[in-house]
Amino acid sequence: MPIRTRLAQITANPDSLTRTGNFLALVLAWNAPFYPLYVWFLAGNASMPSALLTACSLPVMAAVPAMSRRSGLGGRAMLCLAGTANTVWCTWVLGEPAGVALFLLPCIMLAVLLFRASEWPVYAPLVALPIACGWFLPGHFAPPPHVYTPAQYGHLLNMNAASVAVLIAFIGYQFAREREERASF
Repeated sequence: MPIRTRLAQITANPDSLTRTGNFLALVLAWNAPFYPLYVWFLAGNASMPSALLTACSLPVMAAVPAMSRRSGLGGRAMLCLAGTANTVWCTWVLGEPAGVALFLLPCIMLAVLLFRASEWPVYAPLVALPIACGWFLPGHFAPPPHVYTPAQYGHLLNMNAASVAVLIAFIGYQFAREREERASF
């Protein structure tokens, strides 16, 4: 079976927002095992094995479509919570200077775009959570398992800032497609 067909089956949902969230969750799950490799490439052998801890979100992200089959709203909420929790976790794992906290921005974007206005009791806390994490957590993290040099932190910050920019553009593109799909019905 072609991968495109299998991907469509996994992400399928009658609700276009849920379908878009499922697809984004799988893209994030797909990237999870590669992120430690990026860290290793930029920061060297000493980054292992602690950099492997950044891949912990893979099973949760991969489970979003399964949750969405039970509850579309629950699956979309799970994606937002998993993204925020993973960002906080990886901020601790790599250390604040690595700039992982910048991923809270696409978490906020997802929480806004994945829900309808009538679903505000669900999405309002999901928008507030990454904002609160970005506001209150800096300076309160325990020391990371591995401390990098200033040059390594600079490389990690650049990688994370570029990754956030690409992720925001990708999320925006997916929701533009979702909007066109909804308008065509």
